[in-house]
Amino acid sequence: MKKILAVLCVLLCSLCLVSAEGVTSTEVNVAYQYPVAAMLSGKVTYTIPCLTGDGSNPLLAGNNLALAAYGEVNPLAAGADFSATLTPIPFLVFTGGVYTGSGWNFMGVEGIGASEDHIPLYYKPYAKVLFQFDTGAVVPGDWTHVVTQWTYQVQYHNVAGLDTGREFTWMGDTCTAVPGWYASGLVGYQLPAVPVIDMAGVLLEWEGTYAAGCRRSRISPMMQAVITEQDSLAAMMVFSPENGYETFAVQYTHRF
Repeated sequence: MKKILAVLCVLLCSLCLVSAEGVTSTEVNVAYQYPVAAMLSGKVTYTIPCLTGDGSNPLLAGNNLALAAYGEVNPLAAGADFSATLTPIPFLVFTGGVYTGSGWNFMGVEGIGASEDHIPLYYKPYAKVLFQFDTGAVVPGDWTHVVTQWTYQVQYHNVAGLDTGREFTWMGDTCTAVPGWYASGLVGYQLPAVPVIDMAGVLLEWEGTYAAGCRRSRISPMMQAVITEQDSLAAMMVFSPENGYETFAVQYTHRF
C-alpha cells in the first residue's frame, strides 16, 4: 500500500511539473532567541499551479505544488531541508521532505554527538498534513478574519551510523533515534484597525514518540507585523507546563 501511494505521489508531482509554468520566490530570515541563540536562514520555493481544473472554480484556483530548498546556520549547527508541498484544496496541505545537517561544539554545548561510533551527519525524514481555515472566507469583511492552522507530522531522526533506539545529541538536546510525531495548533486574529500588526494569536505545540507518548508541550503567544510588502517581523514568548516561561524569540523576514 505504501509503495502504491508513493508511486501515485510521484505521478501526481510529475503531472504538475509538466502541466504549467511555475513561479520562484526567495526569502531570507534572521532570528534571535533569548539569551544567546541566533540563526540565519534562507528559502527558495518554486510554485507550480496544480489540480486547478479549467480555472473557473474558485475552490480550485489556488491549488499548487511547491518545491522548496531551505538552508540554515546557527552557532551550533548548519543544515538544509528539501520538501515538496501539495495543496489540493485551499484548506488542506500535504508536505513530505527531509532535513539533514551537521554540528560542532560551541561554548561547551555539543552540536552533534553520540556515545557510540557514528558519522556526524543528522537526518530527519518527515511527512505532515496541515488543515487551515479563515473565517473571512465564509463571512467576508475586514473584522472577520480568525485564522486557524492545525498540523500533524510523523518523523524519524538519527545520526548516520547509529542504530535505532540509541541516544544522541543534536543542537544541545538529548534525542532518541525512534519514530516520533509533532503536532501544532495556531489560532490567530488579523487586526484591521492596527496598520502594522498583521496578526496576533497563540501557538500550541506537542512533540513526542510513539513509544513514550508526549514528551514536550509548549504554548506561545505570538504577533506578526508587516513592515513593507517584502519585510515582516514576528515575535513570540514560549511557555511550557514544566518550566513556565522558557524564552523569547523574534524573527525578521525579507522576501525577494
